[in-house]
Amino acid sequence: MIRIIVSVILLVLLAALVSLNLAYTTTVDLLGISLIENVSVVAVSALSFAFGIVYSLFIYYGSYRHSKAKRQLADKVRNIKERGKQLDVREAETERIAVSTADNSKPQTVMPLD
Repeated sequence: MIRIIVSVILLVLLAALVSLNLAYTTTVDLLGISLIENVSVVAVSALSFAFGIVYSLFIYYGSYRHSKAKRQLADKVRNIKERGKQLDVREAETERIAVSTADNSKPQTVMPLD
């Protein structure tokens, strides 16, 4: 309930601010391309706010892509480490098998019977 009351108060204040500034105008320079005169201050404020939102969305999207690429790189590193451990285990098993077969291939001596 308090949230609704605060929202309504803020909207009323914003409406009052906008209505009190409707009569004021300014001149806008579009990066030296053209000069627009008698533009409402409210329109300039609203456009600035909208462009700020769009700009922040681009920044958010860029940071999202960066974190996604970072996460994928960490996954690749983890997979490579796991594959390295698996390879070490296979090499150790192969070496153990090679040593055990080398021990069995020795000729056994026959003990004479008395």
